[in-house]
Amino acid sequence: MKRKDIIILITRKLPEKIEKKLKENFNVILNKTDKKLSYTELKKKVSEVDILIPCVSDTIDASIIKSAKKLKLIANFGNGVDNLDLVTAREENVIVTNTPDVLTEDTADLVLTLVLMISRKVVEAQKKISGGRWSGWGPSETMGERIRGKNFGIIGMGRIGKAVAKRLDILGVKIFYHNRNRLKNNEEKVLKAKYFENLDLMITHCDIISIHCPYTPETFHLLSKKRLKLLKKKLYCYQYIER
Repeated sequence: MKRKDIIILITRKLPEKIEKKLKENFNVILNKTDKKLSYTELKKKVSEVDILIPCVSDTIDASIIKSAKKLKLIANFGNGVDNLDLVTAREENVIVTNTPDVLTEDTADLVLTLVLMISRKVVEAQKKISGGRWSGWGPSETMGERIRGKNFGIIGMGRIGKAVAKRLDILGVKIFYHNRNRLKNNEEKVLKAKYFENLDLMITHCDIISIHCPYTPETFHLLSKKRLKLLKKKLYCYQYIER
């Protein structure tokens, strides 16, 4: 089969350079509007394609996969694969790929950004200025909180969790973490992180919590109503599903 005979469906608008390169080599169906395809639209479009490039916002279930009779590859544009029916893909001999680690550093940057923005009330201050409601400096005007010395809990010490921990060191926080498996002793020393096998115990000590777990049935409602009652009255919580 010639490359130009291979039909590729891209469900969302990708960076122009990527789309251009794909179009040079393959027969590509683009989504120029970047509006998420409805389930019906996706099922119809996928029927004749050889390769599907979905995003994490697309649910690729058994019905979608089985309706694509020519499908050979699902190249998921995302870190995880929880939006895909892997069992059906395997049964239909469809190869599944994803893009692990490409967003690790970027996600960790955003975690740090949000921690500082929220704790220092940056958004609130910006709204006052842009809305013409800032009356001038005052000793308690949009006064935020100091991060140094806070207890920062990381739930899920995978690639992103570790990248976050490395960035936190400069802020002078105490890093706690809960993970399915404890890190090696040398890793804990490098990250300056204290392990808690008991999640309930860890969260009672935290001022800030950042969640970095894959979205699975086991992690669904990980911070349950019961656990939320264990938290400090004033706590910042950030959740980043690894997708």
